[in-house]
Amino acid sequence: IAGQKDVSQYNLYYRLAASPTWEVFSSLPAGSDPYDFETGEGLVGASSYWFAVTAQDCSPRESAMSVTVAQVDIP
Repeated sequence: IAGQKDVSQYNLYYRLAASPTWEVFSSLPAGSDPYDFETGEGLVGASSYWFAVTAQDCSPRESAMSVTVAQVDIP
């Protein structure tokens, strides 16, 4: 994030493996310990998802998405 250097929160995004559209799964204030996201909200069983994280500062500018993690299959 250019400009403001302080991260105010982290945003976790998800999308169905077959979809190009990312949606916000959850946001978490910076400095939270541990970084723990509730599971199940908006996720559908028997589906596969990709996840990515961004950092947001107080301006509120948001970083580019992290490299997505491996596909996650929800049983």
